Amino acid sequence: MFPSELGTCRSASSLHKAMATISKVMKLDFVVAPQVLRRSFNTICVTSGVNEIVLRAMMGHASPEMTELYAGVPLEDKQRVLKAVVGQLFEWDLRSILRSKKRRWAAI
Repeated sequence: MFPSELGTCRSASSLHKAMATISKVMKLDFVVAPQVLRRSFNTICVTSGVNEIVLRAMMGHASPEMTELYAGVPLEDKQRVLKAVVGQLFEWDLRSILRSKKRRWAAI
């Protein structure tokens, strides 16, 4: 994923040094690890609909399960689902409250 100038694989230390330099230039108070970039790349490809076989080949994964492990769920997707669920729970709770009040009024 991160080839050297010669086209070979970079060592972990050379990747860390490069990422530390980039993080410093960007004035981040942390070092972005290469693993974070791999996961981000994989997640963006998955959410963009990149073909699974192509993505697996690009990531160098032997199995679809490994590619799935690298795929994150974007915060926006989690928020959208949570909002929908909370909305349904609120509506359900409101309906149950109204039903119970109708029952109480009918008993009077």
